Amino acid sequence: MLYTVSGGSEANESAMKLAKRVRHKVGGYKFISRLGAYHGATFGANTATGLVMSKPAWVEPLVPGFVHVPLPYCYRCSFGQKYPSCELECAKIIEQYIIQEGPELYAGVILEPILSAKGVIVPPPEYLKMVRDICSRYDIVLIFDEIVSGFGRTGRMFAYEHFGVVPDIMTLGKGMSSGYVPIAGMVASEELGKLGYAPHYHGFTMSGYPLANAVAYANIKVIIEEDLVKNSGLVGHYFMDQLREIEKDFEVAGDVRGKGLLLSLEIVKDKRSKLPDFETAATITDFCKEKGFLFHLSARGDTANLLFTPPLCIATEDIDKGVRALREALVKVS
Repeated sequence: MLYTVSGGSEANESAMKLAKRVRHKVGGYKFISRLGAYHGATFGANTATGLVMSKPAWVEPLVPGFVHVPLPYCYRCSFGQKYPSCELECAKIIEQYIIQEGPELYAGVILEPILSAKGVIVPPPEYLKMVRDICSRYDIVLIFDEIVSGFGRTGRMFAYEHFGVVPDIMTLGKGMSSGYVPIAGMVASEELGKLGYAPHYHGFTMSGYPLANAVAYANIKVIIEEDLVKNSGLVGHYFMDQLREIEKDFEVAGDVRGKGLLLSLEIVKDKRSKLPDFETAATITDFCKEKGFLFHLSARGDTANLLFTPPLCIATEDIDKGVRALREALVKVS
């Protein structure tokens, strides 16, 4: 089942409401999401979000029934452990919450396969499989938010394909129309799609808007016919290699992460302390902007990341220009 809406927040609201529809007979209403994640601005999606700065005091109280767990963030492990000897405590804690409170209370787990907002957190290879197994074991709905990572951004059509795991529900957006018209979507498994929302009404003013659907179709057709997913993977690999050289050469370059053309460079005071350096990150961003190299500065609480999401059609020559500007900036701040 594909259900199209106007934006990512609506898509995630639709997904979570469907998960509650699936689990309501056993009393399931709670969700597990992750600290550092961003899922949207509406009340349910905002509650699922794990970023403090996205929840000012005046917006409280939000929706009850959400639990936030630590990220699979190996560079800054919340459990103070090292992969792989950690045995993925970040995945096991999800099961601990479910068991502790009772599986019947949970409707779903919502997460981005590759988290973007806090600086492109790529989980260890086994992580998503463990989460999938936990959800299957307790018959809980697994939702993948692919609003940022979908439609070729990570070098695969969808990020979950890197991990060999399939969700029950997936939410889409951004790359669905490449920003030409407002559209997002929710895709559910055949079983959940047949169940739908009945007898509970669910819809938005622009749900299924024909013009937006036509634009999305044309956009996705271009992505496929021009092999932009392949280009994202190849050029992204080239870009990653350049960033890894930068990581070796500069003390403030703390960690490089990502897949395809969803990449980040974490800026720190020094590699030993790993303390975030917000001022240096801002200086680098401003310098590169003057040179025509644009990227997003993601300075969120305890991390300062340069977030790179260039067009899927970008060429290696363009990457070279950007990397030259980035190196100039790093020399300047060093």
